[in-house]
Amino acid sequence: MYNMPLDEFWNGPIDRLEAYRKAYYMKLHNVAHINGMYIGQAINASFSKDVKYPETNLYEKSINDKTKQDSNPVKIKTKLKDSGNLKARYIQKLKDRQQKRGD
Repeated sequence: MYNMPLDEFWNGPIDRLEAYRKAYYMKLHNVAHINGMYIGQAINASFSKDVKYPETNLYEKSINDKTKQDSNPVKIKTKLKDSGNLKARYIQKLKDRQQKRGD
């Protein structure tokens, strides 16, 4: 489910399923967006003599560009700090929901 390993699904913490779900849908959204860009460029190339047909795979190009951006150590440290805050907020949200239900 959502490209999550079965062992982790059955034996891992429940909040990992939500993380895998979000990552899965984010990847689907990104791929759809990049496919739309590719189709738009291809249509523009067919109607205009000034625009060239896209020669490279836009998905691989975007992954390579993102990898170059993410290699900055300062950004990585900031992301790690933010992820800790997100986890704490997520856990707090789960606790608040349980209290609302009266569990």
